[in-house]
Amino acid sequence: MTLPFWKLRRLRWIAFNWTVEDILDPLLDKYQDVKLNEETFPDMRELHFFFTSPASVRSLGSYLNQITHLNLLFIRDLENLHDLLRNLPRVESLTLQTLRENQEDQLLAAFEHGPFDLPRLTQLKICGEENEDSLLLADVTALAEVVRGIPSLQCFDCSFCVAAANLEVLSSAILTLKHLRVLGLHIGHLTAEQDSVRNVLRQMPAKLDALALVISGGHLNEYELAELVRSFATPVCLSAIVCGV
Repeated sequence: MTLPFWKLRRLRWIAFNWTVEDILDPLLDKYQDVKLNEETFPDMRELHFFFTSPASVRSLGSYLNQITHLNLLFIRDLENLHDLLRNLPRVESLTLQTLRENQEDQLLAAFEHGPFDLPRLTQLKICGEENEDSLLLADVTALAEVVRGIPSLQCFDCSFCVAAANLEVLSSAILTLKHLRVLGLHIGHLTAEQDSVRNVLRQMPAKLDALALVISGGHLNEYELAELVRSFATPVCLSAIVCGV
């Protein structure tokens, strides 16, 4: 098997996507044609990996210094994620997606090993398996600390479900992001109170360009939604999916 990437020196982004989980790591280790370094791809700025581990990506060493966009989708082993996060000085956009259920706490725990060298990070997306199971309060607290630790964020998108009862813990951290313009959250386990969805939106930053919410367990009629949109300080692109219980 040969991969003649050396003929494509001017590539600026590349995606490695295999459905077999253990195929990527041997490729990076053994096949000379797929080696990623400054000499082979001097203009490379974006890397997209599927079904790999942070340890394999970290093995790229100083090459990571030139990467500005990094997507790790369906991460197989989260054990060394904290080590990778320490070595992304130029990354502006980072996506982290877990592979299996109940890995949220492992992903969030990686950020506890900071501080990390993420001075240019403006976009952070964290996602996992689609389910209605809410994060534990301890995990929501950890997520809030992640947000506080990256004050440069302009876009924060998290698909982990946060119970409405714990939303204030996270929203208080989000409100500290002075440059935030795009926000995506999944809120669940709302009470049957008539204004519960309103309360969720009242905890969102007023100055946003786009707000995407998945809200499960609540109800909102068109009149109330229009009233809420008008309450934002600036015009906002609002996408809300409200699922009743």
